[in-house]
Amino acid sequence: MRLGAGWVSTLLQRLLAAKRRRNQRGTGRDRKVSRARCVPIDREAFVRPDPLIYDQYYLLKLGLAVTWDNPDITLFKGGVAVNSHELEPDTEYDVAARVWNGSFEAPAVGLPVAFTYMDFGIGGLEQTIGQTLVDLPVNGAPGHPAVAVVPWRTPAVPGHYCLLVKLQWADDANPLNNVGQENADVK
Repeated sequence: MRLGAGWVSTLLQRLLAAKRRRNQRGTGRDRKVSRARCVPIDREAFVRPDPLIYDQYYLLKLGLAVTWDNPDITLFKGGVAVNSHELEPDTEYDVAARVWNGSFEAPAVGLPVAFTYMDFGIGGLEQTIGQTLVDLPVNGAPGHPAVAVVPWRTPAVPGHYCLLVKLQWADDANPLNNVGQENADVK
């Protein structure tokens, strides 16, 4: 009788332990789990890219000091880098954004990168500059970081403007580090 009771007890303990492991599997942030509702995937083979840019708002939330002269955003005129605080009104520039991938396992092929700007002050409206797609390889691979470039004609009205670069990936491993800002002044 004791042999049977011991066997049943061990079986129940193992079943409960398996159930606990199954329940914990979907809750851990370290697990590679798709957040897509239509086709949830919970497999070790599933990997997600982490497109990122120097994101001041994310870094501030982490308690870090930031610069508003974004090291990942550069303006060019005729192929030459220019100071973003000495822009000419109603002039064509190229805005280039360096895009990184925090993942060593998953690329982001066809990553949409949107460029906008706002005038400084309360209630400033976001104006679209343009959008482009880049192929972002895994971290450390050739072609990493990728560079997204769009043309921008500065406003005719002098003033302070905030350039925004937004990485728009649907299943990003960390969607909090996807908006970079560069302060610009049209003289």
